[in-house]
Amino acid sequence: MPDLDISSFSLAKDETWFYVSVKLIGFDPNNSPGINYAVELDADKDGFGDFIIWAQPPYTMEWTASNVQVFADKNRNTSGLSSTKSDAPISTDGYETLIFDGSQGIGDDPDLAWIRMVNSADVTLQFAFKRSLAGDVFMFGVLADAGIKDVTKLDYVDRFTEEQAG
Repeated sequence: MPDLDISSFSLAKDETWFYVSVKLIGFDPNNSPGINYAVELDADKDGFGDFIIWAQPPYTMEWTASNVQVFADKNRNTSGLSSTKSDAPISTDGYETLIFDGSQGIGDDPDLAWIRMVNSADVTLQFAFKRSLAGDVFMFGVLADAGIKDVTKLDYVDRFTEEQAG
């Protein structure tokens, strides 16, 4: 499924916002089975995520917050003991705290996070989030999920043994 494959990603900023562009190999992020895309932020740079900006279809050419949520891992257990290898199986609660939901008006800042799709020669999804979310220095990564789609089970590599994953 080429729409699940990420070709590259990059970061830009201005006075208020960080922008993460996620270039896809495929051309239809709105296809079945519905792909969730995310930006994971590690604010304290310890290799474990602190926030995840989680978007679900439909993706449109207009900036929208209606399909974006932001979760925090306040009890620091999205992963096992190692940030670089599987500690499966663990049973923690991952990103357990919803701090923003654009469709339900949840959160202190109604403009915390946005997403849009840009069609050019390649399809790119662009996330925008306030610089106040994670500060000015952080590590980040992106992901695409067409399977489990459950932030409380991230990191998936720590949830399932190799045998369970198939």
